[in-house]
Amino acid sequence: MPTWKEKRMKEEQYQIDKMLDTGADSIDFEGTMAKDVRGAAMGEGEEELFEKKLSKEEKKARAKAAREAKKKAKAAGKKGGKDKKGGKGKKGGDEDDDGGEEEKKSDDAAAASASASPSSPGAAPSVDDIPPEELLAGRLEGDKKGKKGGKDDDDGGGEEEKKSDDAAAASSSASPSSPGAAPSVDDIPPEELLAGRLEGMSSSEIEAFLASSEGRQEVALERLSRAQISVNYEARKTKLDPRSRDVNVSGVTVNFHSKPLIEDTDLVINYGNRYGFVGPNGSGKSTVLKAIAARAVPIPDSLDIYFLDSEYPVSGKSTVLKAIAARAVPIPDSLDIYFLDSEYPATDKTAISAVFEANDEIELLEKKATRLNDAMGDAADDEDAQASIQDELEKVYERLDQLDVSTAESRASAILHGLGFTKKMQGMKTREFSGGWRMRIALARALFLKPDFLLLDEPTNHLDMEAVMWLEDYLSNWTKILFFVCHSQDFMNQVCTHIVRLDMTYKKLRYYTGNYDMYVKLRHDQDMIQTRQYEAEQRDIAEIKDFIARFGHGTVKMVRQAQSREKLLQKKLEAGLTPLPEQDPKWDWTFPDAGTLPVPVCAIENVSFAYPNSDPLYHKVDFGIDLQTRVALVGPNGAGKTTLIKLIVDELRPTAGQIKRNPHLKISRFTQHFEDKLDLTMTPLDFFKQVLMPQEPVERIRPLLGRYGCTGDQQNQVMSQLSAGPQEPVERIRPLLGRYGCTGDQQNQVMSQLSAGQKARIVFAIIAHEKPHLLLLDEPTNPLDMESIDALARCLRNFKGGVLMISHDMRLISQCAEEIYICDKKKITKYKGDIMDFKMHTKKANQKKLSQHQNG
Repeated sequence: MPTWKEKRMKEEQYQIDKMLDTGADSIDFEGTMAKDVRGAAMGEGEEELFEKKLSKEEKKARAKAAREAKKKAKAAGKKGGKDKKGGKGKKGGDEDDDGGEEEKKSDDAAAASASASPSSPGAAPSVDDIPPEELLAGRLEGDKKGKKGGKDDDDGGGEEEKKSDDAAAASSSASPSSPGAAPSVDDIPPEELLAGRLEGMSSSEIEAFLASSEGRQEVALERLSRAQISVNYEARKTKLDPRSRDVNVSGVTVNFHSKPLIEDTDLVINYGNRYGFVGPNGSGKSTVLKAIAARAVPIPDSLDIYFLDSEYPVSGKSTVLKAIAARAVPIPDSLDIYFLDSEYPATDKTAISAVFEANDEIELLEKKATRLNDAMGDAADDEDAQASIQDELEKVYERLDQLDVSTAESRASAILHGLGFTKKMQGMKTREFSGGWRMRIALARALFLKPDFLLLDEPTNHLDMEAVMWLEDYLSNWTKILFFVCHSQDFMNQVCTHIVRLDMTYKKLRYYTGNYDMYVKLRHDQDMIQTRQYEAEQRDIAEIKDFIARFGHGTVKMVRQAQSREKLLQKKLEAGLTPLPEQDPKWDWTFPDAGTLPVPVCAIENVSFAYPNSDPLYHKVDFGIDLQTRVALVGPNGAGKTTLIKLIVDELRPTAGQIKRNPHLKISRFTQHFEDKLDLTMTPLDFFKQVLMPQEPVERIRPLLGRYGCTGDQQNQVMSQLSAGPQEPVERIRPLLGRYGCTGDQQNQVMSQLSAGQKARIVFAIIAHEKPHLLLLDEPTNPLDMESIDALARCLRNFKGGVLMISHDMRLISQCAEEIYICDKKKITKYKGDIMDFKMHTKKANQKKLSQHQNG
């Protein structure tokens, strides 16, 4: 047993050794341990402390690769020595080959060699360094020979990762804003688009092909290709049920000029529902629709798509609708799709015959019925196949009954009457109508055909208030699929059973049950919950980070707690955090105060007017306008509402009476053809700087555009293009555009490439620059989204001048109109009541007129 003296000596020796090891306590053992343990817990340091344990196969491969490298080096040395001596060397060092077996190279050996010595000159290149074209050489070679539009002929139920539309690859390489850019694809005739495909055909064959569903699809695909629109979607593992009536596609992505508009989202459309499609101006609704309308992805040939007019308006709003109508996503064979996005062509057909004439469809249905009857006989031994064919055959016969010629004319006449056509107008030729009335004919035809899948793009834009009310009632009883873009709150409240929102921030489609008011409430509640969850998560993360920072270098116990918190934080981040909900922009639109003027500002005294060789529109109209006027002018189309505005601005002269204007009165107009105010070949900044405000510094122009939403990244590019002097910097123009919603990207785009809503915002920025006393607005809400309509309403309420508006939008009228004037029967009369009273009164009158029309 050691004595006390021995114990004492051992303790002193231990203290001396400890001092020598620690440098007299200059090393923080606990801190160093905490740091090492924390790093190790996060997976650090393993590459320095440990060497990866190799399997037997890996060891053999590494040894073999080393031998190969040594042989190559030796053979190269011998060859070099022999070349110096002028002798002929043996090729490849055969004398060192033990049986020739090691000379054979394998992919695994080459990979092991590269892993063993990645920087050696003889090492095989890393797979990461191989260009994609080389990796997918066989795949790409097949694609070049594949069918145009990216359609896969083998859709027999195999698992596919992703199907994409390769239309963008063939698209025009010209920049949309470049001076030498090609004309719009919408303006190119089908014959030119498919010149190669139609080569060798006679004129009659070309006409028949372009009228067929295959021809329409190819034209649509070619337009899609040249517009640089591509579509990806997640393929189904099983075939679509041909009897299904619902659309359910996952992982849908639509790109426009390589920019994603929607990304990895679900497209869900169920039979019997009526969907309103909403989203900000310029969010890409029209582009997504265009992709589906062109069948940018494989769609079964048995699924018949009826697409009205193959042209796609550049400024259209329903991009997603076009994408659906084009069947860029799988849609069941049983669904018949009709997409309305443009007016009926001007022909010699009468309006009513253009609506009910359906000979082409009847002929196709009869042929389909014949094919199904033949297939029924061939499938005599297969009961399941017979049942499927029988279901489809019943639908064909049901459709033929709907197109019964004996009742077609009366049904078509009732629809046209509801849309505002008199008996006389129904017998007029379509070429005698304006574009707005031909749009009504196209809408009437779509309603008459009653397709399974009806797609409408802003159906209320060319309608007066009476026609809008009739259409509300008609569509609210639609029993099939209805999917439409509209920015009228009242219309969607009456028609919609569901709302689909294009989330511009996260590139997703969001679905809500109910009409528009229910959508607003439901979205507000969901956003509130999501915001609270986001804030709670951010608080937790901040607390965890603070704990780690404070106690990560303390005692062993605290270090362990910090490590535990760090692991918890890592798990939270890996699981994904709740994002903030998308916030709708709230534009600060204002029209400057132009000052006061004495009454009367504008007096209409006993005015009568008639166009040459036409019946009078007005007879002894008498009323006045001042700076406190807030009037909504309503009435049927053709009653002379727009004509009244032209008379006020002196564009037309009254045939009798006079219009007195204050000599200092400044008037600004927003017309249905508002694009006429713009030079569509210029960017917004160029237009303001060079045309409207050449003497103004750019700093004054920028806020004006920025206030109306014209702000963003493209401003930098525009600045380099402008020839502004030092006293006129572009910075003064940008805020002007941005204020009215013209974002920076839009400021750098040629205005012909902007959507209708984006161009309308620029026109409002021009009006703000003009500083008017009196605003004359003709259907200002047609191109605007909901947020812009609300911004305009707030702006008009705060405006110090007078306002006379023509509108059928209840949302705008109810927010800012103080008086309702009815323009009808050659008079302008004041309505006693608000806009909702007027709507109910008009509905009753319409129902009475329709019943009288149906009863002859």
